Amino acid sequence: MSFITRFFSSLLSRREKSGLRIELGKYLEQSLTHFDREKWNNSIELYTQGNYLEAYYSLLQFLKDPNLDNIIINKQNHLLEFELFQGSKKVIGRITENEISIFSDVVGYKDHIPNELLEVLLQENYKFRYAWFVLTPQTIRMVFNGPVSLIQPKVLYEALKELSITADSYDDVLIEKYEDFTPINTQHIVQLSDKEVNTKIKYFRLWIKSALNTCEKLGRDKRQKEVNKGTISYVLLSTVYKLFYLLAPEGVLLDHLRRLDAFYWSSELDVVNKNEYLISSLSELLSWTDQIISKSLYKVISTFSTVHSVETHKLIDFMSTELEAAKQYVIQGYGEFFHVLVEYIIGYVNFHIALKPEYKELLDILWRVYNDNFFLDLGFSVRYITRGKLNSFVIEYRLNKVLDKHKLRGKFKVSKLDYSSLIKFSQSFLNEFINMVSNEQ
Repeated sequence: MSFITRFFSSLLSRREKSGLRIELGKYLEQSLTHFDREKWNNSIELYTQGNYLEAYYSLLQFLKDPNLDNIIINKQNHLLEFELFQGSKKVIGRITENEISIFSDVVGYKDHIPNELLEVLLQENYKFRYAWFVLTPQTIRMVFNGPVSLIQPKVLYEALKELSITADSYDDVLIEKYEDFTPINTQHIVQLSDKEVNTKIKYFRLWIKSALNTCEKLGRDKRQKEVNKGTISYVLLSTVYKLFYLLAPEGVLLDHLRRLDAFYWSSELDVVNKNEYLISSLSELLSWTDQIISKSLYKVISTFSTVHSVETHKLIDFMSTELEAAKQYVIQGYGEFFHVLVEYIIGYVNFHIALKPEYKELLDILWRVYNDNFFLDLGFSVRYITRGKLNSFVIEYRLNKVLDKHKLRGKFKVSKLDYSSLIKFSQSFLNEFINMVSNEQ
């Protein structure tokens, strides 16, 4: 390594060590999908031997993320107690040598629960496999219980996941809809700094306005809406995914974004009408006050992921197909939309797939390149783009740190990256990413 390289590497390292940490996207349950499964296998073996408490203890240790305080465990001779965190909810468990009892208080209430909500909760109970809603005198609660002799570790894992994710998805939505409902057991939630909240609100509005303006230009009349429907969809969905990943919202905003995505991919309407719905919904989001938006901007700890990993070839097929579509925009003279498709590609996989940690961290570099001003406004000091040109040294420094961390040197060919333009860089970066993933099959 030359003196100049060492000097700039040392400088960048010092500038990066600012203590600034911004969460991107949602927790991906790395402990289950990509970490050592020894504790999982040990849990199953102990259970078959009838050593139930030790089996469950091993399962909880397996779920404990080494980088987070997501589970607190208290183990005694004949009793196992724990607190597990999932987003804004705390799940409390008590396991004896005979019985498992787990619950999470979703919301608190004072006087009564509306009849229509009681009907909804009852109907929801029929959809669950393990947990169910119950009422206490002051809370709506999710519970799971049963004898240890019938609850194998895999069943307990699935029950915990169902209960935790469901409780977390309901609390903010119910509080927003029913003014008499109150949050409960949320002491573990971390509030973001005023600077981070204000910056995220600024870009929330900026990105939505930009998307709506672009869609308006693409669809000035009925004919143009039909001709450009595919491009309009890319603009809208990439915006939904950007809001999801870069703002990392919780609560009502997160629920809203998930509903938009689900509507687009599951609705039987034609694409033009789907686009109209997304445009209307994003316009509605734009009308939210800063106070409403800020209620969904906070930091949480989670144990379970709401998305799943996929077979490697499916990830490769999706990214390859959409990258080819992006290249066609350039070939046909519409290169200004290339960046939209790139953010759609990385946004879709972040939204729908539990990526390996190394994949996520590599794609985060593209997020940074495409949204450098956003990160600078948050407080990051290193620029990835200066006066419209890519800072190749900065990007390679960050890239090599990720590759070294995950022992990927040589698998991602850094020398093949083209920094002559943002389009060529993005193409070469995604091509190398796809090649690396393909070679790991």
